[in-house]
Amino acid sequence: MHCCNDFAFYLAVAQKQGVDFKSLRGTLQNDILKEYIAQKEYIYPPHPIYEDNSDMIEYCTKRSSAMESRLVIGVDYICEAGSTSVQELASTPADGFSYWGLRERGTDIDEFAPGIPPSFNLTSDFFEEIAKFRAARRIYAKECKIGC
Repeated sequence: MHCCNDFAFYLAVAQKQGVDFKSLRGTLQNDILKEYIAQKEYIYPPHPIYEDNSDMIEYCTKRSSAMESRLVIGVDYICEAGSTSVQELASTPADGFSYWGLRERGTDIDEFAPGIPPSFNLTSDFFEEIAKFRAARRIYAKECKIGC
Protein backbone atom coordinates (compact mmCIF):
# COMPACT_ATOMS: atom_id res chain seq x y z
CA MET A 1 0.00 0.00 0.00
CA HIS A 2 1.13 3.55 -0.65
CA CYS A 3 2.54 5.39 2.37
CA CYS A 4 0.19 8.35 1.88
CA ASN A 5 -2.77 6.02 2.36
CA ASP A 6 -1.34 4.73 5.64
CA PHE A 7 -0.70 8.29 6.77
CA ALA A 8 -4.29 9.27 5.94
CA PHE A 9 -5.58 6.35 8.05
CA TYR A 10 -3.27 7.42 10.89
CA LEU A 11 -4.59 10.99 10.72
CA ALA A 12 -8.21 9.79 10.58
CA VAL A 13 -7.77 7.73 13.75
CA ALA A 14 -6.05 10.65 15.49
CA GLN A 15 -8.87 12.98 14.48
CA LYS A 16 -11.52 10.51 15.65
CA GLN A 17 -9.76 10.21 19.02
CA GLY A 18 -9.36 13.98 19.34
CA VAL A 19 -5.56 13.94 19.14
CA ASP A 20 -3.91 17.15 17.95
CA PHE A 21 -1.95 16.56 14.74
CA LYS A 22 0.99 18.58 16.07
CA SER A 23 1.50 16.00 18.83
CA LEU A 24 1.81 13.08 16.40
CA ARG A 25 5.30 11.63 16.07
CA GLY A 26 6.57 9.13 13.57
CA THR A 27 8.48 8.36 10.43
CA LEU A 28 6.92 7.82 7.03
CA GLN A 29 8.86 5.87 4.42
CA ASN A 30 7.96 5.98 0.77
CA ASP A 31 11.03 6.45 -1.37
CA ILE A 32 9.55 6.04 -4.85
CA LEU A 33 12.91 6.50 -6.57
CA LYS A 34 14.34 3.67 -4.48
CA GLU A 35 11.42 1.47 -5.46
CA TYR A 36 11.84 2.37 -9.10
CA ILE A 37 15.64 2.08 -9.31
CA ALA A 38 16.62 -0.66 -6.87
CA GLN A 39 13.70 -2.86 -5.95
CA LYS A 40 11.67 -2.74 -9.13
CA GLU A 41 8.59 -3.44 -7.01
CA TYR A 42 6.68 -0.26 -7.74
CA ILE A 43 3.02 -0.55 -8.63
CA TYR A 44 2.46 3.09 -9.55
CA PRO A 45 4.44 5.24 -11.99
CA PRO A 46 6.98 7.48 -10.24
CA HIS A 47 5.60 10.93 -11.09
CA PRO A 48 2.16 10.66 -9.41
CA ILE A 49 3.77 9.15 -6.29
CA TYR A 50 6.36 11.93 -6.28
CA GLU A 51 3.49 14.44 -6.31
CA ASP A 52 1.73 12.58 -3.47
CA ASN A 53 4.98 12.51 -1.49
CA SER A 54 5.43 16.23 -2.05
CA ASP A 55 1.90 16.82 -0.75
CA MET A 56 2.65 14.66 2.29
CA ILE A 57 5.89 16.51 3.05
CA GLU A 58 4.10 19.84 2.71
CA TYR A 59 1.28 18.67 4.99
CA CYS A 60 3.69 17.37 7.64
CA THR A 61 5.73 20.56 7.48
CA LYS A 62 2.73 22.83 7.98
CA ARG A 63 0.60 20.76 10.37
CA SER A 64 2.56 18.03 12.12
CA SER A 65 6.13 19.09 12.76
CA ALA A 66 7.14 15.88 14.58
CA MET A 67 6.46 13.61 11.58
CA GLU A 68 9.50 12.75 9.46
CA SER A 69 8.89 12.07 5.81
CA ARG A 70 11.78 9.70 5.36
CA LEU A 71 11.85 9.43 1.60
CA VAL A 72 15.57 9.30 0.91
CA ILE A 73 16.83 5.78 1.50
CA GLY A 74 20.26 4.70 0.31
CA VAL A 75 21.00 2.09 2.91
CA ASP A 76 18.38 -0.60 2.54
CA TYR A 77 17.87 -0.91 -1.15
CA ILE A 78 20.30 1.01 -3.31
CA CYS A 79 23.33 -0.67 -1.72
CA GLU A 80 21.72 -4.05 -1.33
CA ALA A 81 20.83 -3.93 -5.03
CA GLY A 82 24.55 -3.82 -5.76
CA SER A 83 25.56 -0.16 -5.87
CA THR A 84 28.98 1.03 -4.80
CA SER A 85 29.51 3.72 -2.18
CA VAL A 86 30.10 6.25 -4.94
CA GLN A 87 26.82 5.32 -6.65
CA GLU A 88 25.01 5.54 -3.32
CA LEU A 89 26.57 8.95 -2.71
CA ALA A 90 25.36 10.11 -6.13
CA SER A 91 21.82 8.74 -5.94
CA THR A 92 20.80 9.36 -2.33
CA PRO A 93 21.29 13.17 -2.24
CA ALA A 94 19.85 13.50 -5.76
CA ASP A 95 16.77 11.66 -4.53
CA GLY A 96 16.38 14.11 -1.66
CA PHE A 97 17.06 17.19 -3.76
CA SER A 98 14.25 16.19 -6.10
CA TYR A 99 11.81 17.21 -3.35
CA TRP A 100 13.30 20.68 -3.03
CA GLY A 101 10.85 21.79 -5.70
CA LEU A 102 8.50 22.29 -2.76
CA ARG A 103 10.05 25.75 -2.49
CA GLU A 104 8.07 26.66 -5.60
CA ARG A 105 4.90 25.89 -3.63
CA GLY A 106 5.93 28.41 -1.00
CA THR A 107 7.21 25.90 1.55
CA ASP A 108 10.35 27.11 3.35
CA ILE A 109 13.30 24.77 2.86
CA ASP A 110 14.44 25.32 6.45
CA GLU A 111 11.12 23.91 7.60
CA PHE A 112 10.83 20.82 5.40
CA ALA A 113 14.45 19.73 4.76
CA PRO A 114 15.07 18.49 8.33
CA GLY A 115 12.11 16.12 7.88
CA ILE A 116 13.78 14.43 4.91
CA PRO A 117 16.98 13.05 6.41
CA PRO A 118 19.14 10.90 4.14
CA SER A 119 19.91 7.34 5.16
CA PHE A 120 23.24 5.91 4.05
CA ASN A 121 24.68 2.41 4.18
CA LEU A 122 27.60 1.70 6.49
CA THR A 123 30.13 -0.97 5.55
CA SER A 124 33.28 -2.24 7.21
CA ASP A 125 35.50 -0.22 4.86
CA PHE A 126 36.23 2.38 7.52
CA PHE A 127 38.11 4.97 5.48
CA GLU A 128 35.77 4.76 2.50
CA GLU A 129 32.82 5.36 4.81
CA ILE A 130 34.52 8.35 6.42
CA ALA A 131 35.15 9.82 2.97
CA LYS A 132 31.56 9.10 1.87
CA PHE A 133 29.99 10.79 4.90
CA ARG A 134 32.30 13.80 4.64
CA ALA A 135 31.51 14.12 0.94
CA ALA A 136 27.77 13.81 1.63
CA ARG A 137 27.96 16.56 4.22
CA ARG A 138 29.73 18.83 1.72
CA ILE A 139 27.23 18.00 -1.04
CA TYR A 140 24.31 18.94 1.21
CA ALA A 141 26.05 22.10 2.47
CA LYS A 142 26.84 23.30 -1.05
CA GLU A 143 23.36 22.51 -2.34
CA CYS A 144 21.82 24.40 0.57
CA LYS A 145 23.92 27.47 -0.24
CA ILE A 146 23.21 27.28 -3.98
CA GLY A 147 19.62 26.08 -3.88
CA CYS A 148 18.39 28.34 -1.14
